[in-house]
Amino acid sequence: MAIALLALLAACGTTEAAAPSVPAAPAPPAPEPGVVFAEDFDGDRLDETRWAAPDRADLIHQRDGGLNLVVTAQDTADGVEAALNPRFTGSFRELRFTVAVPDFGESGPGGPAVVVRQASGRNHELAFGPSGGELQAVALVCGRPECAAYDDFAEPTTSAGFARGEVVPARIVQDGPVVRFFLRDQLIGESAADDDSPLTAFDIELYGADGEAWHVVLDALRLTA
Repeated sequence: MAIALLALLAACGTTEAAAPSVPAAPAPPAPEPGVVFAEDFDGDRLDETRWAAPDRADLIHQRDGGLNLVVTAQDTADGVEAALNPRFTGSFRELRFTVAVPDFGESGPGGPAVVVRQASGRNHELAFGPSGGELQAVALVCGRPECAAYDDFAEPTTSAGFARGEVVPARIVQDGPVVRFFLRDQLIGESAADDDSPLTAFDIELYGADGEAWHVVLDALRLTA
């Protein structure tokens, strides 16, 4: 009987249940040539392996796919400052990002800025936000070994405007001893000091003067070597 059953199985063959198909994992995004640091601010929390916690998380926070820098008139009653520092170490030739201002109320001399530092210690800023009721970006270029206050920087000679809600590309580029600042493709400032030490650090800062209220969003930040 057992022999007959084995013969029957051999004649009929055996079948195995087909393994369920597993969809292929999506391919990782292709690396961007030359990019040494990239941040798109996805999700609702800063990646603390990439960023130190901001000293005022109520003013600088990640939300809705962007880095939000927000001050209200209540925040700025006595003036307010905050900063966000990356954990990045290394050198870079270009920093680029996008900036938008979804809303603003009272304007003044304050606003956010992306600050870059050269290995020599010299620092420069690309500042933006409402000023005189209009949205503008200006380059604050340091001609000294280091600039600590607004009056230490060279007086800006050019500014570039943009519209409420407009997402505008900005970049800071070093070419030898010259550091240049662009909004869209418009050159709005460049360094004059003979300093070819590389860019080695950056941070994001804000200052809100008395009564100011604004909301600025940064995104698509890239450092390129």
